[in-house]
Amino acid sequence: MNGAESLLSYLDAPIVVGDPDGRAVYVNPAFEERFPRAGQSALGLPLAELFDGGAREAVLRGVVSACEKRETARFRLRAGDIGYSAVASPIQSGKQAVGVVILFKEELGEAERLLQIQREMQGALEDLGGTLDELLEQTGGRRNPQHRALVEDGIRTTVRLRKWSEEMEAAIAGRPAAARQERIPTLEVLARIVERTARIAANDGVALNLLVPGSLPDVVGDEARFSGVITRMLEARAFAKPAPERVTVGARVIGAAKERALLVSFSELRSGGYEVPFADAPIIDEALGQLGASTHGFASARLGRSTVVRIPLEVSEARGEG
Repeated sequence: MNGAESLLSYLDAPIVVGDPDGRAVYVNPAFEERFPRAGQSALGLPLAELFDGGAREAVLRGVVSACEKRETARFRLRAGDIGYSAVASPIQSGKQAVGVVILFKEELGEAERLLQIQREMQGALEDLGGTLDELLEQTGGRRNPQHRALVEDGIRTTVRLRKWSEEMEAAIAGRPAAARQERIPTLEVLARIVERTARIAANDGVALNLLVPGSLPDVVGDEARFSGVITRMLEARAFAKPAPERVTVGARVIGAAKERALLVSFSELRSGGYEVPFADAPIIDEALGQLGASTHGFASARLGRSTVVRIPLEVSEARGEG
């Protein structure tokens, strides 16, 4: 590799080359300069150990993708105050992966600008949360319960926005978002979403109903994500054009042991029925996938149309044990 090394040494972009086991076999001078852990002592070390903090996990995923899956991986990381876009590519001999090369490209201020915007958003959310908390105190006692409910909705929405802002900051900085595993009061969340959406849908003449038993098991996961996906699915149907006459949200538990699951359904009725099931946006499918959920939809000219979301409770509850 001497010829390749001599060429790579002239590049201003940091480059590191690893063997099939993900250990460093070469780093160019630009890499040594930008990443303090590098140097001759780095040779033979696992590539992830050449980086600090959250960057290690991003590099490790890239190495696994290149060396084991023989796929190119793209990721972002930070070294000090500098952000990098990285590409980890497999080095192949025939059908066999014989190593990995990672090229780092410095991001010219764009990530910093986005991080600054995120910080300003976070500050504004903190101010908004404080205002809503104060309003909540002022709406106690005998004052209009609807006003209090609206303020509580605003506070919960602010909490969700804070979590998404934190995820945005992690994505910009090249860190994996923190996994949140919390017990979600399913019945309470569904009732709250339906009640809030019904107040708005009533202005368009759309009736919303909640059809659930007296109790439901908790789902374990990220409550902001769960609440967000249910809200989006309900709003997409309630405010569709042409509008339905009624949307019913249902929930029940089926199965036992490993087959136990929570079913959440969205059923729409209107004169003339429907020809095809409702098509949710791709972002909904992604969010449902993170909950381990699957969906099934059907349509009927006589019965309307319905979407059923199946959330495995055995998997969900196991996540919450740790």
